[in-house]
Amino acid sequence: DIVLVDTHIRVLEDRPLYDVASKRLTHILLTLPSDDRIGQEIAFYHLSTAALHRGEFDRAQDHSVNAIRFYDLGEAQFGSLHMHTHLGQIRMMRGDLTGAITEYDQMEASLAQLQGDPQGLKAICQALKSEVAYEMNELCSAQTLLDSAMVSIEGSDAWLDVLAATYRVRARLSLAKAGLPGALTELAHADTAARAREMPRLVRLMSVERIRALTLSDEIGAALEEMGLIGLEPNKLDAGQPEGDWGLRHGTTNVAIARWLVRAHRPKRALDFVDLAEEVAIRGGQLLSLAKLRVIRAQAFWQLNARRDATSALLSAIRLLGNQPFRRFILDEGTVLQPVVQAALDGDHVAVPISAAQRRQLSEIMHHWTAGTLKSG
Repeated sequence: DIVLVDTHIRVLEDRPLYDVASKRLTHILLTLPSDDRIGQEIAFYHLSTAALHRGEFDRAQDHSVNAIRFYDLGEAQFGSLHMHTHLGQIRMMRGDLTGAITEYDQMEASLAQLQGDPQGLKAICQALKSEVAYEMNELCSAQTLLDSAMVSIEGSDAWLDVLAATYRVRARLSLAKAGLPGALTELAHADTAARAREMPRLVRLMSVERIRALTLSDEIGAALEEMGLIGLEPNKLDAGQPEGDWGLRHGTTNVAIARWLVRAHRPKRALDFVDLAEEVAIRGGQLLSLAKLRVIRAQAFWQLNARRDATSALLSAIRLLGNQPFRRFILDEGTVLQPVVQAALDGDHVAVPISAAQRRQLSEIMHHWTAGTLKSG
């Protein structure tokens, strides 16, 4: 009981869970009575959180599924719904967007059966669904969902991953619609909220988002300064981030650093970094981050005039996510990637002809960029 309570307090206080916590929780599972559902559901819940802190998404998903099973057996609806939010995000980051949608649909169905007014939980579900909509490039739907959820999210005790998703999507939508000024305004608001809540890891996550926005806007110097503020050094080829710091271990940071190296015209250094970052992503089951790293690899090869390697990396990124409805992982890189996409469509520098599904996806991306260029002109 002491270990479970101590672990629970660490999570509520936004402190990371280290390997020792997982070992203790695993030992507890082996010693708990088989009919102690409460102990087992709490242990699996925190094992999932600890795995997330280490960036091990495959293991986090297994623990989440087990936690939901015990919560359902004990008819602990709130605990089960809480875990569905975790599992939805884990599935998305593992490259399973349709699986994430299923989790949130199940969550909404369960909410409809709850007595009372579960408005706070509905808002959380809407906020997390907005991230799915964003990744599908359904920006209007993502904005509508966020607008409906925002007041409740900021007025409640929403936990770290919900707040991170909410502020992350708001910043990315603003960058897509209003450019860098809009994104920085949203991030300033998020940073203020994170500091007011005394959530240091949320502050770091927002710093990573700021690095992302600055880099995509080609503000390379400002992005480098932001990296320095949170202790990131892109010149050091070390993709393994500090132990237990979830804000720097779930793939977003490695993608941001790799992107900065490419935008700073350091393609060889970028490729070296991506090699290491891909190993981290593969070990953790971080398929979405892996796909993003492959897209950045394509940009680096193109800068080095290695055209065939560039198209191969791009097509590999698409194959990784299969028929999942991801779109933004390529679109977010902007038109600097357009020559690579066009080469793949034209069959130039391509070892194996692209499939009909790949052609359709790449054509949609080119249409999006062309329509945006015409509109802005």
